[in-house]
Amino acid sequence: MIYKTVSSKYLRGTLLNDYSIEFSDWKNRAMEWINQGVGLMDIKMQTEQHSEAGVVDNYICELPCDLLVLSGIEYQGYRLPSSNYINVVDDTTLTNRSNPTEQYTLNNNGYIHTTFESGDIMFHYRRFPADADGYILIPDVPIVIEYMCKYLILKLVAKYGKIGAFDNYDKLEAQVLGMSNPNPSALRFQARNACGTPDADTHQKWNNLRTGIISNRFAWYNTFFVGNDSK
Repeated sequence: MIYKTVSSKYLRGTLLNDYSIEFSDWKNRAMEWINQGVGLMDIKMQTEQHSEAGVVDNYICELPCDLLVLSGIEYQGYRLPSSNYINVVDDTTLTNRSNPTEQYTLNNNGYIHTTFESGDIMFHYRRFPADADGYILIPDVPIVIEYMCKYLILKLVAKYGKIGAFDNYDKLEAQVLGMSNPNPSALRFQARNACGTPDADTHQKWNNLRTGIISNRFAWYNTFFVGNDSK
């Protein structure tokens, strides 16, 4: 689906203006929580290839918080082999050559463990499209903005116990995620369904394509009839 998008930094102002929640309360976890919230909506979004530097210290390094699919890890100009699975070569990001001596292990806790104690590495991975500051772009749909704000509040309530007027985690979880008390009217489902419907501009473009262009099956694939004229 094609959406109009807005930087997720927009959520900072919305939380402050609508719920009096300061950005400093969730600044350190902002990108992680925003990525989690978008992922839970389970909507179809394009991803982009991205590279980010990392530093191995005492045999461990934290994975990028916006990582969706890991393409590979570069170390000293070579692909770093993984002991978890067979390494698939990706010609768009890394050389085919692998480091012959070092390896890494991918763990479920958001870190990698390496066979070398320290060093600089480069993560190559796919992520949701982001702005210049690394904040991902989210669909500019009112129900999505509301869901994302309530999801962030849910994470804050889980961390601090009470944020503003929100102090009942189970009730908020049911409203936002439909988890404690599965409910089809939960914000998560409403947001996902809203993203399954094209906005007015996209809908009109589709109508124009459907009614104004007729494929000419007797011509080459890039030839069309527009009205009575062949293009």
